[in-house]
Amino acid sequence: MWGALVLAHAWEQAGKPERARPAYQAAIAVAPERSEPLMKLAEFEWAAASADRSERRPAAYLRAQKAARQLQERRPADGLWLRARIAYALEGYALAGALLRQLGQGAEVPDAALEMQARLEQLQQWEFARAGDPVTLDNGLELHAYRNRQRAPEDAALKHHGVELLVLDAEGDLVETFALTSQGVPPRLPRQYRLDRINAFGMQQLRMYGAKPPALERVMQGVAAL
Repeated sequence: MWGALVLAHAWEQAGKPERARPAYQAAIAVAPERSEPLMKLAEFEWAAASADRSERRPAAYLRAQKAARQLQERRPADGLWLRARIAYALEGYALAGALLRQLGQGAEVPDAALEMQARLEQLQQWEFARAGDPVTLDNGLELHAYRNRQRAPEDAALKHHGVELLVLDAEGDLVETFALTSQGVPPRLPRQYRLDRINAFGMQQLRMYGAKPPALERVMQGVAAL
């Protein structure tokens, strides 16, 4: 196991993720009862996904989530925390919050997880509730709607998700987030509503709605048609 991990780390340091990955997987195969190779693979996949600037970046984000799920089976706190970090990076705050709550039920909660929860609470992005049934999309994906139960902050410059539409794969891993966002731009102006799309490539503003939010059904239909 250790020899495979040393080799994997060497390939990783050399900037050869395509060679490091099978070495990490070999370490897992040699010692399936050990958690260290799972931890190393999950950390590697997330680092590789974060550094990827190619068209393969979305697949890398999903691969990191799969590795985190695998890690969660052996080391629940570490796996949940990594999954929460990835969801937060994709601005899937409803999912990130759910994972943090699940993490909080255990004995080992990283300080950084508590800090993330505090940020979400401060930004009024902590209390989401499911809104309706999932909508089936192509390629085995589903669209899950969550409505924010917290009002937007008084400071209109702070971005606020009133609704999140999460595109999840068959295992429940996050592909991308569509958010009904309100924000005053430039600052000091009243909040305006827009539809944002957030995925591994970043954030894209899809539509402006003005000072009043559209009905959830209208937003879902528009997203499902993309």
